[in-house]
Amino acid sequence: NDGVTANVAAGATIQGVSSNSGVVTMNIGTNASYVTAQANLYAMGYIKNGAGTLVMSNTNTGGNYNGGFTLNAGTVLAAGYPALGNGTVTIRGGTLAASLATNQLNLSFSNLVMEGDFTLGSGSYGTLRFQSTSNTASIVGARTISLAGTNGSTWAFSSSISGDSLSLVGVNSALTNTVQFNSANTFNGGLSLKNAMATAGTNESLGTGVVTFKSDSTATTQLNLNGK
Repeated sequence: NDGVTANVAAGATIQGVSSNSGVVTMNIGTNASYVTAQANLYAMGYIKNGAGTLVMSNTNTGGNYNGGFTLNAGTVLAAGYPALGNGTVTIRGGTLAASLATNQLNLSFSNLVMEGDFTLGSGSYGTLRFQSTSNTASIVGARTISLAGTNGSTWAFSSSISGDSLSLVGVNSALTNTVQFNSANTFNGGLSLKNAMATAGTNESLGTGVVTFKSDSTATTQLNLNGK
């Protein structure tokens, strides 16, 4: 069924929505969840709307659906590396985190496009590593990523990032949240850090613009070069 729209009420679970092609749009109410019941081998995609929480399972063996995943609002918790598919992941808002508190989850996809401000981490949920070096990421406009993980949370971008400017802001100034940039990046609008830490894996990891530091009186803002 192409062009499916699912309006999900509080506490509901949808199982087995599939499509040979087209996009499945999910309007998620509070505390609703979505679970794929089979490995999807289709040229399908998903759009997440609404303020509720969407849990994408890891049953998509190999991440074979390749029509893309778009996060517009609310929270998405990824349960395994293929949960967001093999296509382009577009983030226009909302929150993205791993579904388990104890794991740092490696996400697999072809491209990451940051078109809106969004949050990484959600309370006690886990952190993410955006794989791999063969993938690409891009920033559209001046984007802010809010870091809302538990103390000591780390997120890693292994893919090369192009585009405009990026600001990293720690939500809780009493906690330490870190973003690792592991590849050479070409984003040219600058990098801003506030109540956050960043680690540069290479001499080109911080893009080609100016790096600025801001901090509240109780927070730590820090930059570590060459992974140290």
